[in-house]
Amino acid sequence: MKERLAEGPSEEEKMNSTKHAPRAERKVLYPNWLQDKDLQPEELLKEQEKDSVLKSILQMKREDKKPSWDSVASEGAEYKSYWSQWDSLTIDADGLLCREFISVGKPVRLQVVVPRRMVDKLLKLLHDSVTAGHMGCKGTLACARLKFYWYRLVVC
Repeated sequence: MKERLAEGPSEEEKMNSTKHAPRAERKVLYPNWLQDKDLQPEELLKEQEKDSVLKSILQMKREDKKPSWDSVASEGAEYKSYWSQWDSLTIDADGLLCREFISVGKPVRLQVVVPRRMVDKLLKLLHDSVTAGHMGCKGTLACARLKFYWYRLVVC
């Protein structure tokens, strides 16, 4: 055993290891939650279109018509929040409503806008995933913020 450690991994071990494989050959391991059927673009879009606020925002973004404040003033806080972020909202290649997250010195990151009724499921998937590593409240929300956004996304 000691001789083997001194020599390093065998050629077979190197070929089967992502650590020693050339970068192009490394296996990409996706978290289990990205494979959940409810988080696929088609399903997320269906859910966005079921949500009355997101459906309205999606329709206006598709038409590229920002409503006037007068037409928004009587709406609820969630609607007003999305209206105030109008320039940060965009539609991605899959037709999903997304938010452009801008951080100084970093590239713009798209966050999928999650309908309120899906937030609990998303957080459960992120928290309970085998690859989550028991991140707790702050870690789970930090992970969520990398890819997703919803009204009143808060930090613990």
